[in-house]
Amino acid sequence: MGGDVNSLSNSIEEGAIHLFKRLRGKIQRKPLVELLESYGLPKGLFPKNETHYEVKEDTRKLSVFVPYLWEVGFKDSSVLKYATKVTWMLSQGQFSNIEGLKIEILV
Repeated sequence: MGGDVNSLSNSIEEGAIHLFKRLRGKIQRKPLVELLESYGLPKGLFPKNETHYEVKEDTRKLSVFVPYLWEVGFKDSSVLKYATKVTWMLSQGQFSNIEGLKIEILV
C-alpha cells in the first residue's frame, strides 16, 4: 500500500510541475478576442467559443488551440484551413511566422 501512495504522490507532483512549466509566463489575462483587437487584428479569426491560447512573453509568440480541424469559406471561393494549433508572432496589425493556417484560393 505504501508503494502505491508514493507512486501516486510522485505522479501528482510530476503533473503539477509539468502544468506549472506550461503556464509560467503564459497565463491568459484577457479573452482571445480582446488580445487580437489590442494588436489591431481581426477578432473573428477563430471560433467564437475558442479561448484557449498561450503567449510567450519573451518572444511574443501566440499559440491558439482549436479543439478540431476547422475550415472557413468566403464568397470569393477562398478557404482558410486551421490545424488544431495555430501559431504566429504578435505584432501590431500584421501576421508573421504563421504555422497551422493555410489559405486556399480557388480559381
